[in-house]
Amino acid sequence: MSATDVLSRSSADEISEFQYRPLAATAIAALTLGILSTLIFVAGRDSLSDSMMLAPLPLLALFMAWRTRNQLRDNPGQYSGGRLAAVGSLLAAVCLVGGVGYSSLVYATEVRDGYQRISFLSLRPDQADERAGRPVPTDVATLSGQKVFIKGYMRPPDYDRVNKFLLVRDNQQCCYGDISQVKYYDQVWVELPEKQLANYSTGVFRVHGTLQVAPELVARPTGKTVYSLQADFVE
Repeated sequence: MSATDVLSRSSADEISEFQYRPLAATAIAALTLGILSTLIFVAGRDSLSDSMMLAPLPLLALFMAWRTRNQLRDNPGQYSGGRLAAVGSLLAAVCLVGGVGYSSLVYATEVRDGYQRISFLSLRPDQADERAGRPVPTDVATLSGQKVFIKGYMRPPDYDRVNKFLLVRDNQQCCYGDISQVKYYDQVWVELPEKQLANYSTGVFRVHGTLQVAPELVARPTGKTVYSLQADFVE
């Protein structure tokens, strides 16, 4: 083989090596889903259930990365994107394990000793309660006077630092809507100890305190809430 033939083949190989190859769509999807998977860490600060709802994102990212690998293997030299898919799968794996683990740790440690966790969902009567004419679930009624923990959002007060505020289920429908349209089981009146203040924010509030239940206020509205908390800690 002559030197000319060697040079010609070398030049052809270089052209082939650097010629354009389309980026696999699955690789783009894997990277995008991997980046979106980082939202698990954000959601994990406030809610384990929200974190679990986002868990399909890294699973989809891993699936797309696997599809990319197979596509590149079955079609050698026709597509690119292996590195993008690898980055996406790495992000997905970290978020799936680390993000869910982080949110689980927050959930397991956010309730102080001596307090029982409740939620706005547990304050709502189910169909059996409604048929029996019970506006407050029996298990919640028995907690009146007991130490509980609940998470929610502060309805925007008149001042940034307050000693009393309304804790509501969410910060979209409740906080910025007409208070008369907020169901009684979606709001809890919170009073802090004397001289203690809470700063308003749009984030989640974690409240520890003594629960008071007044089911008679459902039938005789007086402007007071059915559920109220004498707070010990507001975080």
